[in-house]
Amino acid sequence: MTERRNIAVGRLLIGLAQGVTLFGLHHAEQEKLWPAGMAALYGALILTAGFAPAVLLAGIGALRRRTLILTFAGAALFTLFMGGYGVWRNPMDYSTPRLFPGPEFTLTAAVALFVAYHLVEPADAARRRIAPYAAYFETAWKRGVQLALSVGFTGVFWALLFLGASLFEVIGIRFFIETIRTAEFAYTVTPVVFAAAVHLADVRGAMIQGVRTMVLTLLAWLLPLLTLIVAGFLASLPFTGVNSLWSTRSAGGLMLAAAANLIILINAAWQDGEEAPHRILGVAVRVASFLLAPLAGLAAWALALRIGQYGLSPERIIAAACTLIASGYAVGYIAAVARRTAGLTGLGRTNIAMAFVLLGLIAALFSPIADPMRLSVNDQLHRLHKGKISAEAFDYDFLRFQSGRFGRKALEGLARGDDATVAAWAKAALQRKTPLTKAPIPFPRSSKLNILPEGRSLPIGFPPGAISCIGDKPCDVLLHDVNGDGREDVLAFEGGSAVAYLAAPEGGWPRAGKFISLCAWEREPSLADLVEQGRIQSVDRTVKDLLVDGRRMRFDPESTNCPTR
Repeated sequence: MTERRNIAVGRLLIGLAQGVTLFGLHHAEQEKLWPAGMAALYGALILTAGFAPAVLLAGIGALRRRTLILTFAGAALFTLFMGGYGVWRNPMDYSTPRLFPGPEFTLTAAVALFVAYHLVEPADAARRRIAPYAAYFETAWKRGVQLALSVGFTGVFWALLFLGASLFEVIGIRFFIETIRTAEFAYTVTPVVFAAAVHLADVRGAMIQGVRTMVLTLLAWLLPLLTLIVAGFLASLPFTGVNSLWSTRSAGGLMLAAAANLIILINAAWQDGEEAPHRILGVAVRVASFLLAPLAGLAAWALALRIGQYGLSPERIIAAACTLIASGYAVGYIAAVARRTAGLTGLGRTNIAMAFVLLGLIAALFSPIADPMRLSVNDQLHRLHKGKISAEAFDYDFLRFQSGRFGRKALEGLARGDDATVAAWAKAALQRKTPLTKAPIPFPRSSKLNILPEGRSLPIGFPPGAISCIGDKPCDVLLHDVNGDGREDVLAFEGGSAVAYLAAPEGGWPRAGKFISLCAWEREPSLADLVEQGRIQSVDRTVKDLLVDGRRMRFDPESTNCPTR
């Protein structure tokens, strides 16, 4: 009883220390105090404070003291590196300095810590480097259910707090609602409540066992359904062909998602391998294991096509890593099923091996070893220099806004290069504060644009892919100064409206708004004829805008005088 009380107090103190640390970092950010002035250090500390204490919460009472200290030290070093490197590699969020490592580093750090810890605890309990697979399965699912319940408990705690505070607020007592909305309360109390939830779930082992059994049973009986769906899909491909699959532009992701779900359901059905599953589930496990190979193959095929067309991107490199993991599971599971052993023990060995592979890939991809941003920048530059993509179609915004310090350094090199066209585009991209387009431009669209006045071309630095024409017909693009600043702006006409891209003083053409005609749009004369006849001009508003407390109100007339034909 005393030991259990000591563990409870220890967990609450860990939660309190975590909360105080997180609030201190938040306060430093708000008040511009140390270490907020050192972005990489701040990112390292915030990620460590957010995740490393979870190792202590799980390990206290479960790991030997020496193992717990070493595991926590390893987790702290890992999160310090992940947080610091995540900020260093991508220090700017558009034009704002970044203090946080980003969602991809945050999520990956959480996954890596979960996997690594559950390789340590069973091995420590068994006093072996590699424990029996049943111990890994038992520990991972127990902690997973415990984590889910603790997160849910914390969420319900906050929901009840807001409900109670709202009840007091409606009778004029605002103390409670104002208190729980403060950063001091939120940052300090939340980790303590989560730590309490972890302990409550930990000491109720029978409850955790019951929830785990129910979840696994429900998931297991979904395996035959998904197996039939995937088998039917794969059997249909020879008759439908793969062209429709590739046209979705998300074929690889769909295949990997299907493979991931099959892997989860296979393990839910097989569990720790100590007992044979129901006969139907056993057949489903064997069939589903063979289905993993074609899914991984299709994902690799789709990825190879995209890389061949457009080169590497960070997303495609991550997809390649996921495809490698899916392929590893496919090989291991097929080998286990092919041996026809009663317990399919090869499934467990495959799971353990792939856990180490996953950690190795994370270590490579989220470090300078194989950073997806760095590899993508190098590949895109290679494509540009080899002429695989033209200077006009090259995605300079990817280098400027989506590839961190590696892309910006490459863009600065292009701006100093000998190719005048590339240099002009690169300089324009460096001057922009926000991207012109939200997505990379995979191919030029200038062939669909009718530039006016005739004989002109789009300004250097204006990406043709920023203008998307509806349908197959070209749309008219007019170069015209609409705000009287002496610089030509770009107007893209389409069906009675014109999107305006105004030339910015610092460079670039951000989308500023749209001109809309209140009159019926006539097909004749054409816009080209109107330009030639000088019948396009900028005019003042008939009624000035109204400014109310700093808010601009625009006058929209009920009717207008339209020209008659």
